[in-house]
Amino acid sequence: MFKNLFGALKAKPQQPASIPDPHSALQRISDQIDNIEKRIKKIEVDMKTFLEEALCKKRANDQRGALFALKRKKMLEKEVSKLDGQMTLLEQQRIVIQASVGDVDVMSALSHAHVAVQHLSQKVSVEQLEDIRDKIEEQNQDTEERTQFFIEAGKVAGGMQEEELLDELNELEAEMAQKELDQVLKRLSR
Repeated sequence: MFKNLFGALKAKPQQPASIPDPHSALQRISDQIDNIEKRIKKIEVDMKTFLEEALCKKRANDQRGALFALKRKKMLEKEVSKLDGQMTLLEQQRIVIQASVGDVDVMSALSHAHVAVQHLSQKVSVEQLEDIRDKIEEQNQDTEERTQFFIEAGKVAGGMQEEELLDELNELEAEMAQKELDQVLKRLSR
């Protein structure tokens, strides 16, 4: 009704909320958790004090004072439960932020790698790779032919075949064995 008489309040244009930095958000969560933990410790001390007060008043037959101290202790227990719930939510949020930061880092790394692969792919084509492979195969064949050439040349230059060389080696070995046997027999005959 007053809107019609005086005109409606014009809504102020909302300014876009600044996007918090994840690291500052994590710091803020840590600070809040620290504050809650301090508050819980203080409340636990107060609860112990109220319990002692309730017991003391009960012994002094002040039932009303004892009940009131016990009620205050119960209210503080509820407060501790509430604070525990808040800490749980803050811890969950911390985990979510850390996971999100990790996800963004992984996504950034993957994106960076994708761009690098694209750039490298432009420098090398399949045709170029096939040409290089063909050239390498030709080089390997040339090297194998040269190797075979030198192997054959070595056989021809030596003038002996492998079997002849093995026979000669066996004869030398037999001669050495005979000489050793002769020396042993010589020693025994002395």
